[in-house]
Amino acid sequence: MSIGQESLIEAAIRVIQRYGIRRTTMHDVAVEAGVSRQTLYTVFSNKEALLRGTVRLIADRSLETIERDCTATTSLSAQLDVIFHELAVRPYQLVHTSPEANDIVEGLTAACAEEVHDAGRRSRALLAQLFASYDAPLNAANTSVEQFADFLHTTLSGIKKLARDETHLQASLATLKRMVVLLLRA
Repeated sequence: MSIGQESLIEAAIRVIQRYGIRRTTMHDVAVEAGVSRQTLYTVFSNKEALLRGTVRLIADRSLETIERDCTATTSLSAQLDVIFHELAVRPYQLVHTSPEANDIVEGLTAACAEEVHDAGRRSRALLAQLFASYDAPLNAANTSVEQFADFLHTTLSGIKKLARDETHLQASLATLKRMVVLLLRA
């Protein structure tokens, strides 16, 4: 993704947080980015393409952070903190800092189902790669690394969607972290 595309997407994120997806227009994004509507339409043919690019950029950045920060430490606890922050806390905060949180969740799901699915697939693949060294305790629990990666990704998705507030989110993640550490250190 080019720097110009990223700049337009960052402007889109700011506008979407303010107005929600339904009320965000390409004109709003162009004004926020300081470009003409024609320039925006040259890069993203329509609002759906812009939303898909937004999901892709957010996922790319999260996965890059997870890979970089998790490979920089051997501490399981620190790795889980990074994974939980990027796959649950940050997305939760990104959505819930907006007065239009429900519109954002529903709008992204409707417009970007394929891109969201692809981001999940890439997340699960990265998690499987990161937890490959824990195959012995996982096998002892009759669970493959891929099954564990899918479970962790699905659980984090559920926690971020169902958390009542950030305190509840953090408490749920702390419980999950204790469970994962017990399983992988067995």
